[in-house]
Order: sequence, then structure tokens, then C-alpha cells
Amino acid sequence: HMTDALKHLTKLLRPVAISTDLYRGIGSCNDGADATYGGHFLGQASAAAMQTVEQDRHIHSLHAYFIRGGKPGKPIDYHVERTRDGRTFSTRRVVAKQNDKTLFELSASFSKQKITTLDLGRPFRDASWPHPSHRLCGSLNGDDHDPFLHLQS
Repeated sequence: HMTDALKHLTKLLRPVAISTDLYRGIGSCNDGADATYGGHFLGQASAAAMQTVEQDRHIHSLHAYFIRGGKPGKPIDYHVERTRDGRTFSTRRVVAKQNDKTLFELSASFSKQKITTLDLGRPFRDASWPHPSHRLCGSLNGDDHDPFLHLQS
């Protein structure tokens, strides 16, 4: 059973289909922010893209570009480009606009195979940093011209 706040959030993050590949969401409001930002765009753009792929496809990767904040409480249009639908993967590009200004861009791929766990087949080695065998070159004080880390023997 969902709380009223969770019902509101799930409704907010599901933009409505206006036409083929065009969805409309509402910018955040009454949340204390002076504009609509990051996670709001990411949630709505991802939901719009998911509505254009087969239901057996799951999010595989997302790349997001936050360009400018949106006006709170005002409509945001999400234009979905169906870049490719392959046998295993689908790719989508989503552009969020408000008053003809681009606010956010998303590139997403969806996989037919749901990835549930990461199994590398071997345990991770200790990767604590900095490792005592590394030293920072003295390029800042003129002792060395190579600004990269070197492995000491």
C-alpha cells in the first residue's frame, strides 16, 4: 500500500503521452527549489523513453546532460527519438524542452536481458589509495616535467 507522497511522486515521474514520441511532464513545485533540476528531469525523461520500447527491455545505460533549470510547476515536453531497435538493444534520445528552450538531454540504451547482479568470477583486490608504491611527481615545484603518477621500483 502506497503512501500519498509516494503516489504523488510516481504520478509526477510519469509524463503523459501527447502524441507519438512526445510526452508532457510538469516541473517540480512546492518542494523548496527555485527551479526544476536533475533527478526530476532524469526520472521523467527515462519514463518517456521506457514508454517507447518493448516491455521486455530494461534500462542498460543512461547518459544525461543538464543544460538549464526549468520553471517550477510549468509543463515540460519530452521529445523521444527512436534511434534504433535491434534484436537485443534499443537506443533512445530524449530532449526536454520548456518554452522552446532545451533544458535536458538524455541518451539511453535498453537491453532485452535484465542485468540483476555483477559477477566477475573473482574477488576484488584491495584498491586503497594512495598505494605506498606511488608518488606524485614534483612537476609543480619544477623537479620533474612529467605531471603523472609513477610507480617507484
